[in-house]
Amino acid sequence: MKNISIILVAFLLLGCNNKKKDDKGSESVAKINYDFTVLAKLKTDKEDRFQFVLKDIDNETTIEKTVVKVSEDFQDVVGKVKAKYDFEYPTTLYLGLGYLQPKTIILESLEISYKGKSHIFTPNDFEEYFTINKFVEFGDNYGELITKTIDGQHVPILGLNRKGIDLIK
Repeated sequence: MKNISIILVAFLLLGCNNKKKDDKGSESVAKINYDFTVLAKLKTDKEDRFQFVLKDIDNETTIEKTVVKVSEDFQDVVGKVKAKYDFEYPTTLYLGLGYLQPKTIILESLEISYKGKSHIFTPNDFEEYFTINKFVEFGDNYGELITKTIDGQHVPILGLNRKGIDLIK
C-alpha cells in the first residue's frame, strides 16, 4: 500500500507540470517583438519617400524608407526599426516627411509599438508629444502638416519627444 501511495504521488507531481511543450517536445517561450513599429494613417498631395528613424543607446541610427503615394483617402504607412537589445528604448525616434518636394500631409494618427505595448497619437497630441523642425508647420485643418523649402533645402521632420517615447515603456 505504501508503494502504491508513493507511485500515485509521483504521477500527480509529474502530471502537474505547467510548462508547455511544442510539437517537437521542447519547452516553448513566448517571443517578444523587439521591432519599434510605427503605423501612420495619413494622406498627402505629393508622392515622396518617408523615413522612419531611430537612434539607439549607442547613438547608432537605423532608418527604414518607404514610398508614400498621393491619396485622397487615408492610407496606412508602416515602418519597422529593429532594436539591438531587449532593454533598449530609443533616444530619438522621428518620421522624415519626404525630402523631394514640399507637400501637405494630413495625419489621422500615429501608432507606436514596442515589446507588446503601443500608444496611438492623434493630432490632439502633436503639441505635447511631438516636435517639428523649421521645414514643417501646422496647417489650419485638423492633423494638417505643411512642409516647405528654405534656402533650397527641404528636410521636414516630425519627431517624438522623450515624454512620448516613455508612453511605450
